[in-house]
Amino acid sequence: MSRAKCKGCGSDIEWVKMRTGGMMPIDPKPLKVVVVRRELHSDEPPGSLITAYTPHWATCPDAKSFKKKPDAPK
Repeated sequence: MSRAKCKGCGSDIEWVKMRTGGMMPIDPKPLKVVVVRRELHSDEPPGSLITAYTPHWATCPDAKSFKKKPDAPK
């Protein structure tokens, strides 16, 4: 993870590399969550306490300014 400042709101963020190879900004404060059900890509059984992070676009007041605009029709 690499630390940075959001160009929109100025908050501290971290960048993480996703399985797809893309980068995603996250809020640096981790959350403790309980696994409710097991998904395909999870080894954690229901009832486990895991650490999770919030994508910064979910909390950034300027998130809409970073949305890509759709291509114009041809």
